[in-house]
Amino acid sequence: MPSSTLNGKVSWITGGGSGIGIAGGIELARAGAHVVISGRSAETLKKAEKELKAAGSGETIALDVADQKEVARAAAEIAKRHGRIDILINSAGINHPKRNFRNVSIDGWNQIVAINLSGMFY
Repeated sequence: MPSSTLNGKVSWITGGGSGIGIAGGIELARAGAHVVISGRSAETLKKAEKELKAAGSGETIALDVADQKEVARAAAEIAKRHGRIDILINSAGINHPKRNFRNVSIDGWNQIVAINLSGMFY
């Protein structure tokens, strides 16, 4: 593996179990970073962890970014295991099928805001 400025760096990707999150995680792992991916689905995380380990170094932590305490717990766990977080990628997000302002429900809106906005802040 060629030398990289990412060797030994610790990266945390929220919403990393699929899509852009896992794609970025795989590339970071290939570049030498240790990648921690978090997400809500245990099944998706299990598959993602296999992909990360095939590319380099990685692990997963289950959490819902809409829950402030879960995010704080996960950050503390990563810091405990690795001493730091060098790279943070906020990739967690959802889309609601009825997202048009005329059609979105209050519950749908609250879920979008909790994950896409509050989750990034936490």
